[in-house]
Amino acid sequence: MKIPPTGQSVANGKATESADRARTQTTSAKASAPGAGSDSVQLSSTSAHLQSIASTLGGPEFDQAKVEEIKQAIRNGTLSINPEAVADKMLASVHEWMTNNRA
Repeated sequence: MKIPPTGQSVANGKATESADRARTQTTSAKASAPGAGSDSVQLSSTSAHLQSIASTLGGPEFDQAKVEEIKQAIRNGTLSINPEAVADKMLASVHEWMTNNRA
C-alpha cells in the first residue's frame, strides 16, 4: 500500500475524491497566480501599426467583378494579353520600388 502525501486520505487503496479535487484546485491556483511561470507576448509598434491599417481596410483588396470577367474570358478563350503593356507595368513597378527603398 502506498502512503499518500500529507493531507490525503486513502479508501480501498486509492486517494479519495476530495483529495483529487484539492490537488486540482492547488494546481489551478498555481497556474493562474501572477508571475508563476506565465508567458507574455508584446508586439512591436510596427506590428500594432500594421494591425490597425488592416482593420481599417476591411473590404476586399480586388475587384471581384473584374476577376469574374477575366475568368470568363479565359474559359471562352477570348482573353487577350498585351505583352508590351505587361512589361511596361512591371518595369514601372520595379522602378517605383527601387526609388522608394533606397538606403
